[in-house]
Amino acid sequence: MKVKIIFEALSPLLAGGRKQNNNYIRSLEYIPGNVVRASLVQHILDNCIALDYEDNTFTNILEFKNSEYCKKCTYISWCKNFDQIKLTNIKAKGCSPWSKTSLLCKYNSSHRPVDLLHKSLNATQAEKLVCPDCSERLESPPTKFKNEKNTPQSFKRQLITKGGIDATTGTNAQGRLYSIDTIADWQSIEQRLLMETTWDIPENIALNEQSLKIPFDVLRFGAYTRAGLGKCRIIDYYTDNTDVISNLKERINAFNKKITKKSKDKIYLSLDLQSDADLNLDQYITTDKYYSNNEYMQAIKNSIKESLNLIEIDEEFELIDFIGEYEIRRGWDTRMGTAEKMIAPVIWTLAGSVIVLAFNKELVDGSFINKLVNLESNGIGKNTENGCGEIIICNDFHVKYSVGRD
Repeated sequence: MKVKIIFEALSPLLAGGRKQNNNYIRSLEYIPGNVVRASLVQHILDNCIALDYEDNTFTNILEFKNSEYCKKCTYISWCKNFDQIKLTNIKAKGCSPWSKTSLLCKYNSSHRPVDLLHKSLNATQAEKLVCPDCSERLESPPTKFKNEKNTPQSFKRQLITKGGIDATTGTNAQGRLYSIDTIADWQSIEQRLLMETTWDIPENIALNEQSLKIPFDVLRFGAYTRAGLGKCRIIDYYTDNTDVISNLKERINAFNKKITKKSKDKIYLSLDLQSDADLNLDQYITTDKYYSNNEYMQAIKNSIKESLNLIEIDEEFELIDFIGEYEIRRGWDTRMGTAEKMIAPVIWTLAGSVIVLAFNKELVDGSFINKLVNLESNGIGKNTENGCGEIIICNDFHVKYSVGRD
């Protein structure tokens, strides 16, 4: 069951982000799914009656105790089936990442955008690319996200300077000031920051006496939650009843109509990443060998094939194009009970990247469309249960704003 949830920010937010060399921590403009899962776990543990009365051991691991106290707990169904809940990133309401194929007017970002995907697929030498509204130069979008009007979405930020704590004395450490750049909870004088997400929750968890029930009210996301940051309130939730099958068919048909130089026996699908994806490319992080573009493309194809096989799509396909960006990330394993050690680096394919596939047209029938719906629901790559690899198939943005559109 897909449940759309709307949050209202009650305090500044610091979620994820890298610590810069100058002791400056800048928040991401969204809340990653794994941070959301950690917040839910912390909330359930803070309200666990069994831990209070039976087991006082401090833990950050959610485990169903199956005690007498559990029968009275509000969160019993969530605790028992927590691994079955699929979470996604929490983004500002109405926002989505810009496609890597999109361009904007250099001088007025409120002008209509331009999308280059169909120009690339049709291999056309179009006229000089200019803004459709003012005929000026184009450039890449200045922000990561766009709003419902397809214009750049920027966020008001709040800079907070904090002092480091000396571990020995427990007092303020000399010369250890650092700044955190948070997303402000008030984005305008009248309006707090509103955010939304979609959780895939089994009916036995989401339904209480046949009515939808989310037992959470106030949650705290990200870092420094004990100091008051990241406080959010659920203000609304409802089931997403969109007719996904007919909607997907319409998008696929519209997308393929724009492709003029296509094989008659092929049908083309674009996969637009709505969140960063781990496509299992880590073996290519090496200085011992140079890998060609074709080898990277084959690795991406193999990763997508694994995701397709999980939902029983075993038809052969071609990887036509990949337009996107990568980022190498690593960190420190700071879990309790483990020696602090550096985690191996991971290649992440960034949100907004576009992958184009081609299938034989004769294989595309009703059952295949149902499988594509499952693919769009599940995502691609690793860690999809925490919102990684979220995709839209044949995003209508490519059709609406393609070069040479009707």
